[in-house]
Amino acid sequence: MFKIALDLMPSDSHKIIIRADKTPAGKHTRRFNSPTIDEVAVIIVGENLQSRDIVLHRRNSDLKRVSETHRSYDALQYPLIFWQGEDGYHFNIKMVNEVTAPLLAVFVLAPESPPRISEEMTRSNDLVFCNLHTRSPVLKPTKKVSAMNFYSYRLMIRQGEVNHILMCQRLFHQFAVDMYVKIETERLTYIRLNQRQLRSEEYIHLRDAINADGNVNNVGRMTILPATYIGSPCHMHEYAQGAMSYVRHYGRPDLFVTFTCNPKWSEIKRELLHSQTPVDRHDITARVFKQRLKSLMNFLLKHCVYGRVRCWMYSVEWQKRGLPHAHILVWLVHKIRPDQIDSIISAEIPDETVDPKLHAVVTKHMIHGPCGLFNYNSPCMVDGKCSKRYPRDLLAETITGNDGHPLYRRRSVADNGRSVVVKVRGQNVDVANRWIMPYSPILSKVFETHINVEYCNSVKSIKYICKYVNKGSDMAVFAVTNANDEISQYQMGRYVSSNEAFWRIFSFAIHERHPTVVHLAVHLENGQRVYFNESNAADRAARPPSTTLTSFCQTDDFARTLLYADVPRNYTWNASSKSFQRRKQGTPVEGHPNVFSSDALGRIYTVHPNNDECYYLRLLLVNVRAPISFKQLRTVNGQLCATYREACQLLHLLENDSHWMIRSRIP
Repeated sequence: MFKIALDLMPSDSHKIIIRADKTPAGKHTRRFNSPTIDEVAVIIVGENLQSRDIVLHRRNSDLKRVSETHRSYDALQYPLIFWQGEDGYHFNIKMVNEVTAPLLAVFVLAPESPPRISEEMTRSNDLVFCNLHTRSPVLKPTKKVSAMNFYSYRLMIRQGEVNHILMCQRLFHQFAVDMYVKIETERLTYIRLNQRQLRSEEYIHLRDAINADGNVNNVGRMTILPATYIGSPCHMHEYAQGAMSYVRHYGRPDLFVTFTCNPKWSEIKRELLHSQTPVDRHDITARVFKQRLKSLMNFLLKHCVYGRVRCWMYSVEWQKRGLPHAHILVWLVHKIRPDQIDSIISAEIPDETVDPKLHAVVTKHMIHGPCGLFNYNSPCMVDGKCSKRYPRDLLAETITGNDGHPLYRRRSVADNGRSVVVKVRGQNVDVANRWIMPYSPILSKVFETHINVEYCNSVKSIKYICKYVNKGSDMAVFAVTNANDEISQYQMGRYVSSNEAFWRIFSFAIHERHPTVVHLAVHLENGQRVYFNESNAADRAARPPSTTLTSFCQTDDFARTLLYADVPRNYTWNASSKSFQRRKQGTPVEGHPNVFSSDALGRIYTVHPNNDECYYLRLLLVNVRAPISFKQLRTVNGQLCATYREACQLLHLLENDSHWMIRSRIP
């Protein structure tokens, strides 16, 4: 009889409570929302390297530990799904070429019935890799299958095949969540275990250490969780800064769109198996929402429903609400004027006789609550008030509020407005325009779901919106961790729902944007970050790799007409050769043959003013065109300045104390 460890332990009354009012200082409150629905999810606790193995209790009372990467782990952990004991994921699964994969088979050599093979065939551990049609040998695969590849394969829907895993309802969700945590843990463990082999230090410090004694064992600081890891704090910070780069170049965004998945879409219902509901198949929900999101972006970008789009970005989130939703920022070439808002955005109930389809969508998806007196248990209620400020005031015209947010037209019933009766907790409630969330009629009719569309009017709100779109993954306050360990900080209290697990297993993008933002390094002379290990430390000390800044000083004549942040428009960064190369495609630059321009943007990394000399160097790079050296940056009108700060003062980029002294004498 199969028993889990919990069955062998005495029962207790412990509970885990997720409280949204316990938000860490400096963190976005929406990342710590309380769950609003009943779903299968996991909260990651403990250290990154803490074992998630299972222990078998044999009949002779011996204990056998089975690692989560053992081929039998899945069958032992989920015997109802893998009742035949099928192998699960392990490290030694080989990946065959995706082109020849349908023609490959692996034969086991058996003396009694050997296949037609020759001695030249590739053999390894009594396995022969052959072509099914010709039975000719093929090269043995060398690349291994990752955990994400394996479980994505297991969750696929194939025509003519029955995948019984998809029929297991909540156990299916638990399996997906558990396997994604295994995938993420494997990746983070690799980062943690390889940091001692790849250290970083400023070049000048590495060079001095090598020249002193040649011992590099004690040189270098560990890089904890890099920005290349999707969802890490550094990654989200870079995306937020990238959004601010759009604001710096193109001004405020025009539209802020929230697009939510509708589980009653026909595409979802069509793919359900017998007696299933959308709640049972979050894998289909993720696939359909991905396609709908793609259609929405094509609708905005290619059909230009609001005009030509200059740039855009979106992030997909869950916020413990069960269904995915996307936050989208859109910058238009021609800005929306205040007198055009009512033609694009509405916050009123449409006329059912004129447009019955739009009326049905709005009354089903765009009514907030009602909350307050009608429902004090609504998730939006905080301290007895609606955190979304509903019901809103009725207005005859759209105006701008004191906080910079637009106040949309919401006419009363006496002023040609409309109302509708909805059921709230079993009672009929008359709902007027005060409860309608802003929407775009054309988007609501096409996609038949909750699509909140807001006009971005205030510069004050831009930074908040950019950070909101890129705030990061869901979390739950669970424990205090080591502040110096970014991997543990990222994992501790991480909340992964079944919807998010499917989305990530299928490798769907969490963030997308256009145009690209190229990050440009800023450092003092010989102060660039150098990555090294024990074998190449001496070589790196002798010949440090180029950075975008040092390469910028060595570009061609055309680049010397540009500012540092403008270089990515005409040049691409070659990561292998560590140099800028001219773009070969794009818009030709008039008067400069073989020079092409693109819409790529450059963003110079932020420097804190406390790091004074580097801060003033960055200020010079923003204002001085194409310097050929660090020395030239400190040269103003033929005078070599001792510091970058002095150069900034001579260029009148700073105001010294005498400016304020002169002003203080003015009566």
